Amino acid sequence: MQAGWAGKFFAPEKYFEGDKILVALAVLLGFNVLYLAAAWWSKFRGQTNKWLSGSAIGLAAVALAFTAWFLTFAPLAQRPWLMFGFVFLIDLVVTRARPAG
Repeated sequence: MQAGWAGKFFAPEKYFEGDKILVALAVLLGFNVLYLAAAWWSKFRGQTNKWLSGSAIGLAAVALAFTAWFLTFAPLAQRPWLMFGFVFLIDLVVTRARPAG
């Protein structure tokens, strides 16, 4: 769904200009946090689910791939603190969603 949105709207609507990139980053981060919350809840209940943890890590990989693609746009490449701050937040999601043991 995220790839379809990016293919249809990201470049034509110029989400890479100004602060419109924050919408794309918020959506990517929001889905990662949602999966993190689900993985955390399953750990909290003692029902470790490796599929759920794997999905959270896979979604983080997709977000990191999007970040690499975002850096191909000059206006975003000129804002490294924004892009690498986003990478840091995704890394936090990965470290919190990993399965125990």
